[in-house]
Amino acid sequence: MSEKSGKGVNISRVPASLLLVGAAILFVTGTLKLIGLFTSRSEIGPDPLFSFLTIRQLLFVSAALEIGVAFAAIFLRPIRLRACLLAWLATLFAIYRIGLWCVGYNGPCRCAGPIGNWVPGHEGTVSALIRGALFYLLLAGYGVAAYSYFKASADRSVRQSK
Repeated sequence: MSEKSGKGVNISRVPASLLLVGAAILFVTGTLKLIGLFTSRSEIGPDPLFSFLTIRQLLFVSAALEIGVAFAAIFLRPIRLRACLLAWLATLFAIYRIGLWCVGYNGPCRCAGPIGNWVPGHEGTVSALIRGALFYLLLAGYGVAAYSYFKASADRSVRQSK
């Protein structure tokens, strides 16, 4: 059954589209991190939050998670699982940023990895883009998860009333 708005937009495809955009963001950022890690030696020191890891190690783990969740968000069938994975990873990234703030770290966020070094003088732009992507991932993940939960609940109550 296809739900259409007055202008012919298939509303039932919007959640999947939001997740695909989130997957694209994760795939691109994860791939750029990996490319940067293999072409640059600049990220060597310890991570400000996880001092037992180097920044390179943390970026590698982050890139692997991003690419893994991107593929899961594309290829897994249950939309709620895809949304929850997206929300989970975005929440991890948000907690990391909050952790940096809590330990008093004032340097540039290394979450973009060496990508930030590719656009010298535009650290603020890269940081704003990363924050925007994080906000989108949080909103899309939690929004689609909530939508699928409430839609499933409404569908169950409609089936029970018949």
